[in-house]
Amino acid sequence: MEQLDWEIPDVIVCPTGGGTALIGIWKAMRELRAMRLIGKRLPRLFAVQSEHCAPVVRAVERGDHAVESWDNPRTTALGLRVPKPFAGELILYAIRETDGGAVAVAESEIRAAQLSAARLEGFDMGPEAAVGHAGVKYLIDGGQVDPDEEVVVLNTGSCAKYLYQT
Repeated sequence: MEQLDWEIPDVIVCPTGGGTALIGIWKAMRELRAMRLIGKRLPRLFAVQSEHCAPVVRAVERGDHAVESWDNPRTTALGLRVPKPFAGELILYAIRETDGGAVAVAESEIRAAQLSAARLEGFDMGPEAAVGHAGVKYLIDGGQVDPDEEVVVLNTGSCAKYLYQT
């Protein structure tokens, strides 16, 4: 928030596995609002998941109030391979309260987003973070986010832990 001069962004895009980051952001924004450090408007929160492990996306699309377990979860973004987030109901509540949403990205887009971020911005982005990066394009193309809106995307980690995998 300090980097944005205490002005909240329009949208926060969050790669989502267990949902703790998304819930933490939502809770922090509510606390900042209660302390009157920000206005009444909260940023719209968007969860982004891999198409092969997207239980939150499925629940949002169906209008469910609970997240059902995802069968046979698989994704290169290992930190997002969470078939049933323990706080699924709270994730859905945070998304709905902020008029946000959820989107699933193709596995092929994860690696493409990693390469794009490295080439264009110099970011060493892990696949989990790349899910969020790829999700922004999906959200803009789908009309959920306007290209002129201020968007914050969580870079949840580097790809250092993947360098030594065999």
